[in-house]
Amino acid sequence: MTAPATATAADRARLRGDLVPLPGQAQPWQSNSQDGPTGVLTLAQFAQRLADTAVDTQRVTDEETDRGFQYAVREDWTGSDGSQADVYLVQFSSAGGAQSYVLACQDGNANTVGTSGTYQVPGAGDAMAYQRSGIDSQGNVYTEGYLVVGNVGVWVNFWTPAKADRAAVLALLKQQYAALLADPTVAAAQRTAPALPTPGS
Repeated sequence: MTAPATATAADRARLRGDLVPLPGQAQPWQSNSQDGPTGVLTLAQFAQRLADTAVDTQRVTDEETDRGFQYAVREDWTGSDGSQADVYLVQFSSAGGAQSYVLACQDGNANTVGTSGTYQVPGAGDAMAYQRSGIDSQGNVYTEGYLVVGNVGVWVNFWTPAKADRAAVLALLKQQYAALLADPTVAAAQRTAPALPTPGS
């Protein structure tokens, strides 16, 4: 039987290896203080990515501590077609913690984009995507995706120039889901995880 996930250096390296490989000819973003670090993230680093103010940072820190946050791993890139991605795998001490994180994110995004921008991701468990309407100040359409596998929550940010590319979002989320299921440690946590709660359950 596979041992429960831990926060050891070996475990962090394992989960980092579960990130999907960069697409052909894609280049990582330039690292700077605005974009923040890639690789393994502490809770403080992860909270900074989610929060806009010191008050928000403390709230996020408290919430993720309650959920049993262990660490996150992150990668980002710009594709040869101009698309951009920012991918996080967030490991918690239990499946319940990962589910709590993903459900909270899904609920918040569903309220933001409404039913017209919300869609399921077949072939990726309970994954959902949330597409913003219109283009942002940089001329991109932004979509977020969330899914949970065992005790790992997945957060994907995806931008495409001028118009949304749902096929690309679906493919990326399905690829990340498959990569996590191929990890024996995550797969073991998935086998014992309760079903993700749904409205009315």
